[in-house]
Amino acid sequence: MDQYKIRPAKENDLTYINMICDEHGLGYIENIKKISVAVNEDDVPLGFIQIEQVDGDEGAYVYPVAVWATWQFQGVGSALVKYAEQQHGTLKLVACTESQDFYPRLGFEEISMEEIAATIAHDCQVCARKTTCTPKAFILKSASCTNPHDRSVNLHDSSCHSRAGGSPSFNLADTTDSYFCENDHMEYSTKKAKQAWQATISNCTDCGLCSARCELFNQDIKSMADIAQAGLDFLTKIDKRPDVNNATTTITIHKYAEQNPDTYAITRRCCLCDKCTALCPSNIQANEVMRPWRAFYQLSGLMGNDLNSVEVDKEWHLFSVYRHLNGVFYPEFLNLKDLQPNQADTLFFPGCTMVSYMDDLVRQTGSWLTEKGYKWALSDDCCGSPLASRGQYQRVEALQKSIINNCIKAGIKRIITVCCGCEMELAKYLENQGIKSIELIPLPKLLQEHGKNVEVANQQLAFFDSCHDRDQKHGTPLRIMFATCDTCKLAQEGKDTPCCGAGGAVSGFDAELVDTRAKRILAQAEQAKATTMIVSCPTCAFTFASQKVFGNLGAEQQSIECKHYLELVFNKTTDWNNVFAKAQEMWTGEYSDWVMSELL
Repeated sequence: MDQYKIRPAKENDLTYINMICDEHGLGYIENIKKISVAVNEDDVPLGFIQIEQVDGDEGAYVYPVAVWATWQFQGVGSALVKYAEQQHGTLKLVACTESQDFYPRLGFEEISMEEIAATIAHDCQVCARKTTCTPKAFILKSASCTNPHDRSVNLHDSSCHSRAGGSPSFNLADTTDSYFCENDHMEYSTKKAKQAWQATISNCTDCGLCSARCELFNQDIKSMADIAQAGLDFLTKIDKRPDVNNATTTITIHKYAEQNPDTYAITRRCCLCDKCTALCPSNIQANEVMRPWRAFYQLSGLMGNDLNSVEVDKEWHLFSVYRHLNGVFYPEFLNLKDLQPNQADTLFFPGCTMVSYMDDLVRQTGSWLTEKGYKWALSDDCCGSPLASRGQYQRVEALQKSIINNCIKAGIKRIITVCCGCEMELAKYLENQGIKSIELIPLPKLLQEHGKNVEVANQQLAFFDSCHDRDQKHGTPLRIMFATCDTCKLAQEGKDTPCCGAGGAVSGFDAELVDTRAKRILAQAEQAKATTMIVSCPTCAFTFASQKVFGNLGAEQQSIECKHYLELVFNKTTDWNNVFAKAQEMWTGEYSDWVMSELL
C-alpha cells in the first residue's frame, strides 16, 4: 500500500526541494531550516512547505508550499498545509495569480495586503513577475481547515492521523495515481518499455507502410523502429543517472522532451488507433510502442491536468457526475455491482459515453434483451480506455479486474458490447488472464442473428467503422442489418479506418488536430454523396455531434446526418444539443463549485 508521510527536512532533501522549486519557477533555497517535506515510502520528497515567522505578527507565513507536478491534485499540498497548521496554528501567505483558487478550498480567507508583514510583502515588490501577477493575501485561522469541498481531505478519508514520531501518514490506496510512484516507474515504465521497444526494433523491416499511413511521421521519424530506438536512447539517459527515482526521472523526461521535440510531438499526438500498423507484415502494433511513452509522460506531468476529470476508476468522474446531476439512473434494471450469484448470465456493457449521454438507447436495448429472453444485467462502468490514453495502465488493469471478477462471482457467461473500444480493452484483459469462461459478443452481431433488419427510406447511407473495429466484428453485421438500404462507401473503411479524433487524449495537447481528423471523415462522407453517416462507436457519435454543434462546418458537411446505428434500429434520436447544454451546466450551474472540486 502506497503512503506518504510528512517529516522535517534533512540535508539530502535539499537537491529535491530545489528541483521542485525549479519546476515551479521559485527561487533557490539555501538551507532546510523551517522546511517540512512530504516523502514517499522510499523517503523521496514529493513536496515541501517552508514556514517563516515574523516577530510581533499573528501567525506563521507559508513561504512557500510546492509539490511535484506529477503529485499535484492528490492531497499532498493540502496535507502539508494541514501539518503546518497543526504545528504553528494560524497561517498567513501571499498567493500568486495561478494558485489563488487553491487556498480558499482549505479554509483560507482573503485579507488585505496591509495585514502582511513588510518583510514578506517586500518580495512581491521586487519579484520579476510583478507586472503580470496580481498577488492576494490569505489567512487560515487555527482549526478552521474544514472546507467540505476539499477533495484532498474529504474524498477518500485521507485526513491526518498520529504516527510514531509525530509525523502524519496519508493513505493513498484509493486516490489518484496511488500506484504511480517508484513502483510504476521501475516496473512498467522501464522493464516493459524496454521489452516492447527492443522487440519492435528486432521485428521492424523498415518497409515504410506505417509512415505512409499516418501524417505524424516525418523525414527524421520514418518507422516504428525509429520511435522505439528513441525510447531506448531515453532509457539510457535514465540508466546513467546514479540517483534514479521518481523526481530525477521527471527532470530527465522534461529535458528529453525539450531536446527531442519531434519525438515528443509524434508520441503525444498519436491517437493510439493502430491505423499505421494495421497492415504491418511483422505484426507490430503501434499501441505497444506508444504506450510506454504515455506512462513516462504521465509520470512527469506532461499529460497535463486537464484529463483529471476522466479518472474513471474513481467514484466521481466526468460521466458519473453527469449522470448524478441529471438523474440518469437505471433502477428498472439489475446492475452488475448488486448482482447475486446466478441472477443473470448476460451482461450488457454500453460503455461510459452511451450509458451517460444516450440513456434512451440503453433502455431500448435493455427492453429488447428482455423481450428476447436474456437473463441480463447492466454495467455502468467504463472499460478504462481514458486511463490508458493517459498512460495509467496499472489502474486500467485494476479497473478491468474488478469488472471481470464481479462477472465471475455473479456467474456471467457473456458480455454484450456496444463500443468497439470497450470490446478491445476487455478482450485484451480476458486474453492476458487466460479467462475463457466469458464470451464477448458485439451487439450488432446479436441483433443480426435475431433477424433485426433496418429500413431507412430516401437516405444514402455510409458506414464509418470505429478504429477499434478493423476486423469488422461490428461493421460486418451492421452492413447486413442495413442491406436493403441505399448505401455508399467512404474512402477509408475497415483496416483503413482513421480515428474520429477522440482517441489518445490528444485534445488536451493539439485540439486543432482533433478537429482536423473529425472534419476529414465528414469530408469523405460529403465526397461519397452520403446523406447519413452511420457510426458503431458511441464516442464517435459524440465526436461527430460535437462537430455539428461547435465545429463551424461548411453547409454540405453540416447537412450530413451522423447517427449511431441504434438510433435507427429503435427510431430514437439522441438530442445532442440538450446533452451538451447539460454538460456545460455542470461547470457553470448551481453545483459548479462541487463539480470543480471533484473533477479538477
